[in-house]
Amino acid sequence: MKLMTLMKVFDCQDMPDDIKKIFFDIMEPRFKALMLGNDCYVDFDIDFEEPESIDESDKLLMIQKWLLENGAELDDTVLIHYWW
Repeated sequence: MKLMTLMKVFDCQDMPDDIKKIFFDIMEPRFKALMLGNDCYVDFDIDFEEPESIDESDKLLMIQKWLLENGAELDDTVLIHYWW
């Protein structure tokens, strides 16, 4: 029986401003639709195969790249603390 899963936690306020803006732009409409507010945690999958060939126009890949550069690993599911 599995009782717990250990996950890495990242704080959205630690993201560079451009990545943080992308993260908020993606998450805010979803949180409003669910009527969630400040101080939540989002699970985020790191699931692409070649981080060296990231297309900068793909916003989700930019977030994943930042997470990988800051301690996440490929195929991880991490938590991102969403607050402002």
